[in-house]
Amino acid sequence: MYKAVTVGLGNIAWKMGSDSVSGASLCHRDSYEKNDKTILVGGYSPFRSDVKLFSNSTDIQGYDSLSNMLEEVKPDIVSICSPEKNHAEHLEECIARKVPMVWLEKPATTSISDSIKLENLRSSMSPMSKVLVNYQRRYTSSYQQIKDLLVREVYGKCLSVNINYSLGLVKNGSHMMDILNYLFPLEKLSLLWVDKKVDIQSPSFVLSTSDNIIIQVSGIESTFHNIDISVTFEEARVSVLHGGMTSRVENVKENDLFPGYYRLYDENPCTLKNSGFDFSFDKALSNLIDSFESDSEPLSNLATVLHSQRLVEAVLNQSIDA
Repeated sequence: MYKAVTVGLGNIAWKMGSDSVSGASLCHRDSYEKNDKTILVGGYSPFRSDVKLFSNSTDIQGYDSLSNMLEEVKPDIVSICSPEKNHAEHLEECIARKVPMVWLEKPATTSISDSIKLENLRSSMSPMSKVLVNYQRRYTSSYQQIKDLLVREVYGKCLSVNINYSLGLVKNGSHMMDILNYLFPLEKLSLLWVDKKVDIQSPSFVLSTSDNIIIQVSGIESTFHNIDISVTFEEARVSVLHGGMTSRVENVKENDLFPGYYRLYDENPCTLKNSGFDFSFDKALSNLIDSFESDSEPLSNLATVLHSQRLVEAVLNQSIDA
């Protein structure tokens, strides 16, 4: 059994539980309980009230000192679920202590310079810690199916990509940027245009791939969570909507009213299966363990994060008027 601990004792660390319908884990503690190779043995928070609530609710040892927890437990896996401003500090300590596996919540850090520094530190250690950054959409079937459609050109060539997102580019939008780099890993994404507005949290912008596929991204200054992505092919439009909870495929067919002309019709039943969380937390943990046991890199890691952070910083640098 791999011993696991959490750094941070908020919702994503242990309070969220599981999806009541599918049983998919929605937090780190639940994933550890479901995985037959792991056991959660500790949790850290600088706030004693959080430590007390965690210990009393779970019968798991809580700590108000990170160093004491790491020294006493000597964990095999550390889940970093602290506020994003503390990620770099906590990850650096785990890497320096040669923690075998680190499950890092997103965004990995708040700056690309921190991410580069930490990846260089990790690479200099022997043995190297395996770090999985929890961009869980990489582990869901709906996005994996879209990637397969792109690679195999099932509906012909990709013509364009349209995305809507909300709640800030750095936090929620980083999911969207990571998905773009997941879908187009071999492409160089060039920034063509950025909406220049002062104090906007979710800027709109336009990207282009090296194959001249235009990606239009619309930021929404809303109070609700939203990530929608639609990929238009020569023969269909494929969408993952409502943050991944809804899938839609529209096929190109001859127009019922105007013979000789074509339009999009909803495919029924939809061939894009398994919308929703699709056990993404549980798959991420399994991927982290597999990467450690096989000495490979997890699907979402510090190197893949660097591509997304470069794009995020490029957009932010251009989104404010000179």
